[in-house]
Amino acid sequence: MDQAPPQIRVRPLLFVAVCLSLVVVVLVVFWQTSRFEFLSYDDHSYVTKNLQVRAGLSRASISWAFTSFHAANWHPITWLSHMLDVQLFGLNPKGHHLTSVGIHAINAILLFLVLNQMTGCLRGSALTAFLFAVHPLHVESVAWIAERKDVKAAIKILPDHPEPHSNLGEVYRKQELWEEAQRELRLAVDENPKNAEAHVNLGKVYMDQNRLDEAAKEINLALKLIPEYIETQELLKSIVAMKRKGGR
Repeated sequence: MDQAPPQIRVRPLLFVAVCLSLVVVVLVVFWQTSRFEFLSYDDHSYVTKNLQVRAGLSRASISWAFTSFHAANWHPITWLSHMLDVQLFGLNPKGHHLTSVGIHAINAILLFLVLNQMTGCLRGSALTAFLFAVHPLHVESVAWIAERKDVKAAIKILPDHPEPHSNLGEVYRKQELWEEAQRELRLAVDENPKNAEAHVNLGKVYMDQNRLDEAAKEINLALKLIPEYIETQELLKSIVAMKRKGGR
């Protein structure tokens, strides 16, 4: 009796092909970041001049990661990832950048798998994951070491968490979408009135619209929360200068 030829398992092969393709696309787009240096904006606070992070993974540093609100944020997993990078690569920025690239590739794969599980549409899920992988909105999150998080993914997973709203509001501000930016930042402030970064970002939105009194109010609130927050002092000076030039 002749045996029937084994069926070719096409779908698992497609899954593997899509996942590998996502990794390749992310590497092609973001491998160049391995040649980048640390930035003077926030990277020093997160890595290069952060003594806790520079100590690598230790009992004291891990405890600090879960109890600190350093840089106006509570994100222990982010701190632990930076500590692990220091443990593995020291202060060589190449390793830190490639870690962010790897995390982004994993996120793209997870997005594809979750969407396919939810919808059963492999082609649509793959297309969405590829768009996620290369969309310009993710460049900052991947290429900037201090911004190791994906705003839109976080906003879907944790819709009531203040930090993603704050970061998404800042993205909208840079796109000059004032109404959307104000909405997200107001949500962040309502969820956590002690989120100094959200107050600062909201103040920037008001400054961009020349609503200087409202801007000053938000930035002063941030300064009261974190007196050593240097950016707030610079922003207040800018507001004074803008008022002298005819702002309101």
